[in-house]
Amino acid sequence: MTWGGFNGAADLKYVFYINGTWDYFENDVKKGSGIVQLVSWPDYANTISFKLTDNGETVDLSYPWCLCFIRVNGIPIDFVARG
Repeated sequence: MTWGGFNGAADLKYVFYINGTWDYFENDVKKGSGIVQLVSWPDYANTISFKLTDNGETVDLSYPWCLCFIRVNGIPIDFVARG
C-alpha cells in the first residue's frame, strides 16, 4: 500500500513470473509489463541484481527477496527488507 497523493492510498505491485516476465499493477489494474533482465547473481549470493527495462536503473534485491520502500513525491526515502 502506498500513498497516492491527492487520490489517497494506492496498492502498487510488481508480479514476477517464472518465465522471466513481469507485470505492474496499480489498484489491481495492469499498467505495464516486460521482461526481467538479469544483471548479476553470483553463485550462492544473497543478492540478485536486475533491470526491468533496457535503460532502467539496476535493482538490487537481497534475501528474503522482498523489498518495500516509501516514496515522497517520487523520491525514495526509506528502504526496508521484509520477509
